[in-house]
Amino acid sequence: MSVQFHSDRLIRSSRRNPCPVCGRIKDADCAFSSDRSKVLCHHPRLDLIPLVDQINGFTFIQNNRDGRTALFLLDEFERRQW
Repeated sequence: MSVQFHSDRLIRSSRRNPCPVCGRIKDADCAFSSDRSKVLCHHPRLDLIPLVDQINGFTFIQNNRDGRTALFLLDEFERRQW
């Protein structure tokens, strides 16, 4: 599965911009789209079922190929609440 990030740039995790999935603030290892609907979380997840499990309203899609990050998409119900 390929997910495109159509924003001009990704926002990196920081104290001012915590990761919407894991809350990471100590460095810029997580990244997310400007509308916060797509997240590349620094923590790969072996304990979650793709397209089923969620964290903080984000559905786990898959770990990347090298196993260093996990892709999450904002749940459609959560997106409609915005």
